[in-house]
Amino acid sequence: MSGRDSELRTQIEPFNSATGSFEAWARGEFASHPNSWKRICVSMTSAKVMFGKRPISSITRGDIEDYGAVESTRCEV
Repeated sequence: MSGRDSELRTQIEPFNSATGSFEAWARGEFASHPNSWKRICVSMTSAKVMFGKRPISSITRGDIEDYGAVESTRCEV
């Protein structure tokens, strides 16, 4: 009625609370490859620690690259 029907409304959601939905999606998406979604869930554990309650919309490509760098050095030890 107000003429804003198609206006985009961003929902701010903390990273650590959104991971549950993503893990459920991965479980369905990779149902025929259970090790894939299990590996994703394990990776989400460390990502939750790194990104915590930060809003998803605030996480940049650089943040993800930093996360990857930290994880890759952790695996080398």
